[in-house]
Amino acid sequence: MEKNKSWKKAAAFAVALTMVCSNIPAQLGQTGLLSGSVLTASAQKEQEPVNEAFSIIVDEFIEDGEVTVDKQEASEGDEVIVTATPSSGLAVKSVTINGEQMAVNDQGKYVFSMPAEDVLVSAEFAKEYSITVDDSVENGTVEVDKTKAFYEDSVTVTPKADEGYAVRSVKLNDEQMAVNDEGEYVFEMPENDVTVSAEFAQEHTITVAQ
Repeated sequence: MEKNKSWKKAAAFAVALTMVCSNIPAQLGQTGLLSGSVLTASAQKEQEPVNEAFSIIVDEFIEDGEVTVDKQEASEGDEVIVTATPSSGLAVKSVTINGEQMAVNDQGKYVFSMPAEDVLVSAEFAKEYSITVDDSVENGTVEVDKTKAFYEDSVTVTPKADEGYAVRSVKLNDEQMAVNDEGEYVFEMPENDVTVSAEFAQEHTITVAQ
């Protein structure tokens, strides 16, 4: 009888051991898969590139106005907006990034894409003078390439005579201008507002008798 009980216990133990052993590979597989996923995710996280931030420095020696930027640091390719505000009576003459002049966009803002380096933002402010075309000009028209200019800016005047007329003179503040080698009337802006005018005369044909 005791021998029979011992045999049954041994058989039950063998069955239990078989079931446990058969589950070990599955458990190991699930655990290994889970651990592998965690390790893989962790490795990917460590390998993700970190965008380096570069500094945006505003020139501390700017005079006659103020310059601000919408951020002090930016990664390569980030958009940076510069706001230049002149003092009363002045205008923005230039805004520069690392010495290179920026153009204002369609929204009247100075915007640049951050390079992979620190940048220095600067600006120059100056008085802007007006260029007025005399509206009493007859027998032709006068055009200028700008209506406002800074001191020493180059301004081009283009007189256009009506049919049958020719340009007799072009004047800057009543002083006659000389035409340059390219046949243009060009002057450097003085430190005051100016008025441009022109005089057109009728052309006559001179025929030499044979």
